Formats: sequence, C-alpha cells, structure tokens
Amino acid sequence: MYHWSISVKKPTQEELALWFEFNTNSLMPFIESLSDEHFVSDVNPTAYEIELNMAMAHAGGIKEATKLLRELIVEEKVQAIQTRWRSFKYRKKNKKTTLQVSQASRKKMLDFVEDAEASGIDEAIDMLLTKKSYDFDLEYAKEKHGERLYDDEGSYLNNLLNILTKRDRERIISEIKLAFLAGWSAAKRSRTKKPGANEIAAESYVGNMKNEDN
Repeated sequence: MYHWSISVKKPTQEELALWFEFNTNSLMPFIESLSDEHFVSDVNPTAYEIELNMAMAHAGGIKEATKLLRELIVEEKVQAIQTRWRSFKYRKKNKKTTLQVSQASRKKMLDFVEDAEASGIDEAIDMLLTKKSYDFDLEYAKEKHGERLYDDEGSYLNNLLNILTKRDRERIISEIKLAFLAGWSAAKRSRTKKPGANEIAAESYVGNMKNEDN
C-alpha cells in the first residue's frame, strides 16, 4: 500500500472549503468514472479507492493532490483534473456557474444578445427578467429576434408565438385548437370528393372568423 505524507502550508478555512467542495462534487466522481486503463499498471483501482478518497480530502489543494495522483493515474487524466480545478475556481471567484443548455438554445441566446445589443448573456438575461428601464429596448429586441428562423422550430408560427404576451399566445393557441376540431368535425361530416373542396371549406371558416372580429 502507498503511504502518503503531505507537508504543506496550512490552508485558510476558505481554501479548505473550496477544495472540499471540488473534491466532493467534481474530483472524486471523476476519478470513480475512470476505467482500469487510466490507472498506472501496478495499481489496483479498487484496492486504493478508500485510501485515495482520504488522501484527496486531506491534500488541501491541487498541487499536493496532483503529486499523489501522478502516482496512480495517467498524465492525460491528471491534466484533465487540473483543467477542471481551474474552471471550478474561476466560476467561484467570479460567482459564475455552468448552465447546461442545448446547442440550439445557446445559439438563440447569443442571437438575442446581438438583437438586444446587450453586453453579454448576463445583461440579456437581466433585460428579460428584471423590471428596469428596458421596456422599450426589450420589445424591440423581441420583435427583431422573432424574425429569425431556426431549423429546429419548423415554422413561422412558432417564432410569432414566442414574441407574443402569454395572454395573446394562449388565445391564439386556443383558436388553433378550435380550428383543428372544427376541421376534424367537418371532415367527418363531408362526403364530397370534389377537387378543392377542402380549400373552399377552409376559406369559409377563415371568413367567418374575420366577420366575428369585425
């Protein structure tokens, strides 16, 4: 068995808390996900699991942990851990967090940043969620953004619905549902096979809707 002895400058309580959080939420799950080929040839991963957990918890920082890890796992994975630590520390220092979204959603968000002429995603989210002096700019940005077409959305209707108020959006969806049900009912009643009959019926239905609005 390996016997690790660590001599380091005593970390502050803040540093200890940061390292403990990283060790618990990121480092150990990462190590546990490694395959046998990621460990050095003379190490049995299972035999060192408990001891490794204890060693990492008491390492007090990435430098000491890296020295220990290089005795156990391949360099590629050691560097991956160092990268994870740098990202973790940066997010904590700048009070940032990772938000996982689809590539399509990320593209839309970056497009909205451009349409709103925001300084970045943070300000764009602030515009969307905070009641400030953004009202005019926000409506203009939403209208401009609504003109964009995305492959995953499939139709202009989705873009239109996205820029409406919740109340108007619900009203339009309700009308679409009523139109669908009316069409379904009419199709079941109709026996005609005359070409263009469906178009004539659709025009008649839309005409009735317009008359109701006037």
